[in-house]
Amino acid sequence: MPRLFTLALLLSLYALVAHAGPSCPDGLVPNSKGQCVAPPTCPPGKVLVVNKCFDACPKGSTHDSTGKCTVCTDGYYKDPKSGACVAPPTCPPGKVLVVNKCFDACPKGSTHDSSGKCTVCTDGYYKDPKSGACVAPPTCPPGKVLVVNKCFDACPKGSTHDSSGKCRVCTDGYTKHPKTGACVAPPTCPAGKVLVIDKCFDPCPKGSTHDSSGKCTVCTDGYAKHPKTGACVAPPTCPAGKVLVIDKCFDPCPKGSTHDSSGKCRVCTDGYTKHPKTGACVAVSK
Repeated sequence: MPRLFTLALLLSLYALVAHAGPSCPDGLVPNSKGQCVAPPTCPPGKVLVVNKCFDACPKGSTHDSTGKCTVCTDGYYKDPKSGACVAPPTCPPGKVLVVNKCFDACPKGSTHDSSGKCTVCTDGYYKDPKSGACVAPPTCPPGKVLVVNKCFDACPKGSTHDSSGKCRVCTDGYTKHPKTGACVAPPTCPAGKVLVIDKCFDPCPKGSTHDSSGKCTVCTDGYAKHPKTGACVAPPTCPAGKVLVIDKCFDPCPKGSTHDSSGKCRVCTDGYTKHPKTGACVAVSK
């Protein structure tokens, strides 16, 4: 069987190479026998396409890979009825060309869509929700600002308009007052105090930081919450031969196991499994 498979594979490869033909040097092409020959010289009125001579194509078209004149050249398009490559029409004054057809020019601020309708607004114009026409946004008088094509009163310092024109968005450096809803500048805290959201608090002890209510309940990196006092404390430094688990020092575990959260060596590492009788972590047999 292996010899038959090898023979079949070699025959398939030979057929593939024979079908593909030789790789000819520049200026030569393979003929029907697989030989590298010079391409034919076409007589007047004929053109060479993929090593064969064909009649020249009508103006505006060129040959595809089979020699048919189905590809339109730049500036020409395929007529949907005849299939021929034709030049687009020349539009008279006051008309514009859109997808090979002439249409009336659009009113100021709009342009044609692909069907020739003036439904696309140009830069600086917007579609009027009632008339559907493309119109220029209004020019606002002094003291007014433009928001989504309408004029509104300027917002108080620290706030800006939302999409409906209301002054409900706070700018950088301002925050929304929880009672009034107004955008206010945060207070400046005196020396020895720190700002949390919009209030001043005493600084936290080392290893902790404030939560959103201003309490020192969040431990910083390298500190852990003491289970009894709740304070953020630095973990102990274990002596030689001991390892740290959460915030206590324990003897290292035997090979193949590691500590659980209580400090006991009951978790097996990769490549080890728990013995069903002794409970010890033993290497997995291969």
